[in-house]
Amino acid sequence: MYGEPDIPERQEGAGGNPCAGDTPVAAIIGMGFLGTRIAAEMLLLGTKVQVYDRELAALGKQEGQQLLDAQVWKVIAECEQSGLLSVAGAKLPPRNSGPWQLHRDEEPARAMWSANIAEACQGVDIVIEAVPDIMDIKTSVFREAVSAAPQEALLATSTLTIPLASLHEKVAEGLGDGTRSLVEARLLGLRFLAPVVYIAFAEVTVTSAQAGLGCRDRVLDLLNVWGKSAFACDVQGAADGVEADGSQASNFGFARLRLDTETASRRQAIEAKVRGAHREGPEAVAGLSIGTEKDCCICLSEPAAVKSVICGHVALCQGCAEVLKAKKMNCPLCRARFMRDEGPRRISV
Repeated sequence: MYGEPDIPERQEGAGGNPCAGDTPVAAIIGMGFLGTRIAAEMLLLGTKVQVYDRELAALGKQEGQQLLDAQVWKVIAECEQSGLLSVAGAKLPPRNSGPWQLHRDEEPARAMWSANIAEACQGVDIVIEAVPDIMDIKTSVFREAVSAAPQEALLATSTLTIPLASLHEKVAEGLGDGTRSLVEARLLGLRFLAPVVYIAFAEVTVTSAQAGLGCRDRVLDLLNVWGKSAFACDVQGAADGVEADGSQASNFGFARLRLDTETASRRQAIEAKVRGAHREGPEAVAGLSIGTEKDCCICLSEPAAVKSVICGHVALCQGCAEVLKAKKMNCPLCRARFMRDEGPRRISV
């Protein structure tokens, strides 16, 4: 109805994969609704995935791996049923076939079962927790991850209701004196919005104390490797607040941005086309239509240069974008919530 949003530029990779150089490795802790979908999306993006889930671990390696494969296969099968895989140039792998080969020209891959958090964190670039939104559970996960993951690895929480600063404090309490700064340098908020797969952006949360520590830039660089944009969490207290009571936590969760079904489906369809075009090469990318305005649609005098991440439209100049962001207004083209792209960090094919 409103035209397709701009096409995200990608780092060049073999076979159109947005990853460049060394393949990223991600540990995912917790394989409920969210964790399973993050694992599926990471595999679709060519990332190596190592998983720990308490229930899967209790089954043992063979049975746990089989159930893990089945859980991820089910999510990818949903993408096949909706037509996303075929548009993106991927193919549904056979069920229970061992490591999956989504594309003929790529190595087989699977989300790998781990017996414990320490095993899942070995050699990773990022640890992503997707466990229940309970402080004690998340604290326990990150205390283990801090010790087990490489020192340069990022730690990402998916929390909706726990202020990031409070989580820093609780995690550091169990690690000894002087560790708060070490936790702050690595642990940030990274939320993949449902339905996760083929959604080309994520929410990033950092505290004011993290501003000069570089973790925000590092996670934006990693998102760039995945071909994803980012927007900053704008919920007051979500970053620098203190541990919330039940009503405050509920308000945090309610205020966090969610995608309506129509927006999610439209963005998934566009992202599948983008990934398919990047697999085919630069000519296919150039052949995609780009719904970018020439001039700012508000002031009509400055060039449109700012991308709204949720809908993907590029229709505002820098000044007008700041006004919309400050007032928490909607995209003037499609009325979706305006959330400014935290880039630009894209590298052209």
